[in-house]
Amino acid sequence: MRESSVSTDSPESSSHVTESTSVTAARPKLKRNRIILCQQCHKRKQQCDRGHPCSRCVNRGCPDACTYEEPKEVKQRKLTASESGSRRDKVSFSSVPGQERSNGPNSENHNPDLNALAGLDALLQVLQDASTSNAVPTSSHDSFEFSRASPRVGESPIQAAATALNQLSQAEVPDTHDTHASMMLSFRGFGTPTPLSELHLHFPNQKITAFLLSFYFNKSSSHWLCPVIHRPSFENWYRTFSSGELPPTLEFVALLAITCATALQFLPETEDDATLFAEYTPGRQVLEQRLVDFSRSVLFTCTGSPISSFERIQALTLFAMYQWNEGNAGETWYIMTLAIRMAQTLSLNRDGVSTWRMRPEHAEIRRRLWWMLFKIDRFLCMEYRRPYMISEQHIDAALPMNLDQADVVDAPELTGKPLEEPTEYLYHLYQCQLHKLSGHMWDQCFSITLPTYRAVIDLEEKLRKFELELPASLRYQTSQMAIARPYLSFQFHSLTLEIVYHRMQLLRPFLFIHPTKEKDFEGMSVQDKKLAKFHRHARSICVTFCKRQLASLQLLQNSSKSGHMTWSGMTLLAFKSALTIAIAIIMDAQNPENEELEEWIAMAQGILMALRPHNALAQKALDHLHVIRKRTLFVVGIVIGRCATSDPVIHRTTGLATALPLPQCMDRTTWTLSQPQPCLNDLLGREEASDPFWSTLRSGVFAGHFPGIESLLGPVCPQTLEQFLDSCLSMQSRLPHMFTV
Repeated sequence: MRESSVSTDSPESSSHVTESTSVTAARPKLKRNRIILCQQCHKRKQQCDRGHPCSRCVNRGCPDACTYEEPKEVKQRKLTASESGSRRDKVSFSSVPGQERSNGPNSENHNPDLNALAGLDALLQVLQDASTSNAVPTSSHDSFEFSRASPRVGESPIQAAATALNQLSQAEVPDTHDTHASMMLSFRGFGTPTPLSELHLHFPNQKITAFLLSFYFNKSSSHWLCPVIHRPSFENWYRTFSSGELPPTLEFVALLAITCATALQFLPETEDDATLFAEYTPGRQVLEQRLVDFSRSVLFTCTGSPISSFERIQALTLFAMYQWNEGNAGETWYIMTLAIRMAQTLSLNRDGVSTWRMRPEHAEIRRRLWWMLFKIDRFLCMEYRRPYMISEQHIDAALPMNLDQADVVDAPELTGKPLEEPTEYLYHLYQCQLHKLSGHMWDQCFSITLPTYRAVIDLEEKLRKFELELPASLRYQTSQMAIARPYLSFQFHSLTLEIVYHRMQLLRPFLFIHPTKEKDFEGMSVQDKKLAKFHRHARSICVTFCKRQLASLQLLQNSSKSGHMTWSGMTLLAFKSALTIAIAIIMDAQNPENEELEEWIAMAQGILMALRPHNALAQKALDHLHVIRKRTLFVVGIVIGRCATSDPVIHRTTGLATALPLPQCMDRTTWTLSQPQPCLNDLLGREEASDPFWSTLRSGVFAGHFPGIESLLGPVCPQTLEQFLDSCLSMQSRLPHMFTV
């Protein structure tokens, strides 16, 4: 898409003209009688919204013909920039006509002072070079290697930095409606001015930055499961901005900072840290926190409404994921809300090719970011039990193609690979389908209306069918494929965990109903017998899925590197599985299988103890699980005749109930995962499962709630947990387990 470095909003906005020349270049005055319409609208004497292309040219079907006539001095200035190798179209991609962050002539969305940003970048580079004069350069094969721009002839680096600092400090007070300029004023550190001598401390040197970026893209499960950043575009931006051809935007600097912080979050702490971060004296923990603080200051320190841009949406999404894995669930919710609203502002929900006639490469990159937001939105919906923001009826953006990021190239047409061929994005395509199902689960079961038994049976069958239809390219990998694509195995295990978790969530409300024994079926009506069988089968399947979930977690933990277990979702899966099994024990205290079920809770405790060094939520989950396990041990101890007052399985030093030994855990894991998965349709029988009777009843137990992530974030309150467990026993009497439709 064509770009203009001149604001053409109105004659009054000529003072906001931006330039792409050197830091100290003066701004020439522009003629006030220049044409402010595109040539097509000017010929037709029609009103133009001055987009690139404008909406009228888009509607006429000739977006490529939308051009603007500019003053000669501007053309000459753009020619000089072109001769120096400055090509903005290689480091930015279009959004929606009339809504581009820096591509269009709309002065409200155009960066008001690129010279000031260039000065900030030059200042940071000089300070970094001064503080790391003995830094070892990166190797020639590093994909993130770059050469810093040298100062102009006759000007020392210190003079260039001083000039840049002078421009930032002596900038005129901008118009209050100019949000970019307001953000420039608010960007003075973290609420207070940052001393010049400390500014370089917020960024690592070139060697550390290259290492962190390489780790994030190549070895971090953060990029494997949530590829928020399109790597080829990011590398192109990084090289272009770092070489000095173009000054970086604040949004890109914030994106770079939070990317490095996320890499540090997933990077295991080893003895090599002393050598790797020796050139950053404060250490990796301080570096990570400073990078996060810097990103926060850029993304959230604004006097006006923040600017919607592609880089800002990416930075916000990564920031939200970082906070999620730090256990800051509330902040994650609000940050993702902002990111989704910005994406809707840029109309990412509309397809770039069919709606906006974009180039296939740019349209595909937009699709991938949009569907990533879609998946996170549905995930948070189920975790927080709050309505999702993105409705499928408002989306016409096609699903992304089954292509590696490197295969999304600038070509007249892009064609996805077949699903039988593994790629980086195959997992994400199926994850999109799964989260569509989770949205239907929310609408039918956990929203306002209670679900019918038919809805539960149908959803459970859809989830089962979805898992059975996963392609072999995702399920199985040869040794050569495992080496070439190490992320495939981790992606498959993660997807399997999500499917099992959804099936467990769908059926666990039926645990609130006291099970009916077969001997009590005598004297019951036919319909009551059907309901009793349904509730018993739902309970059995739910407990089975909890076991499979814990077994899969144990297997994933043993086969993955410690850094991959940083995800807070791992802790939530273990905790919720253990809590669900505990409710099953309490609701059916006379069940002879309870002692074996209690050992599964001990296995969950062992998983959480292993996650504790790498996972921010693991310790809090352990504290809550300790209270819950005391209750289950009490119930099991009474039934099998143990002394209820003494607890022989409490560890003397840690005060926690002892976990299950690892060899015993592995035996359980292997046996459980080898068993066939049950299904309501199979246990009820196809004929009985298709009975119209199930469409006439709604299940009232779905009005109950289970503790979620927000309950783990506060202090451990044994009384509150005990009250919840007590309330499970009275749930059936307080909430009728069925209503007639």
